[in-house]
Amino acid sequence: MNRWSKWRSFKEKESALNEIPEEPGIYQFRSVKKGIPIKIQRLKKNDEKGILSIGESGNLKKRIKAFWYSLKNKDYSSHAAAWHYLSFGFDKNFPAHSLEFRYKKSGTKSKAIKEECIELLRYRNKFMDGPPLNISRGKYPPSYEKIFKQITGRELLG
Repeated sequence: MNRWSKWRSFKEKESALNEIPEEPGIYQFRSVKKGIPIKIQRLKKNDEKGILSIGESGNLKKRIKAFWYSLKNKDYSSHAAAWHYLSFGFDKNFPAHSLEFRYKKSGTKSKAIKEECIELLRYRNKFMDGPPLNISRGKYPPSYEKIFKQITGRELLG
């Protein structure tokens, strides 16, 4: 089982981005102040880890770089979370220089989709809300109903 990488700052040298594997996996973004995650108020309780976004990709390096380059170039087209960040002024509370990322390799794209689904469901179940930069609910893997019930303890409606 793959583990999360350590948190890396986007403001580090380009080497941090170049070290990301070109493999399927999931990733998270957060913002820190003096190395401490910025807490985010959610509906049920504060997110102490300050997770801004959870995503998946068939190529982690390409996807995480697309987010960062979208912010740097104010290009709204390369990454949905970057579009949301730029469009709604997230930089006022979460400046680009304070953003960090981490990732976890999944092995296959289908496993990455399933792992993203699990992470998003866990987050929403815990906070009654999604991460602020996650516009969509993520993709539904074939086992979504079973995963939903395992995480929430409830049957999926409709």
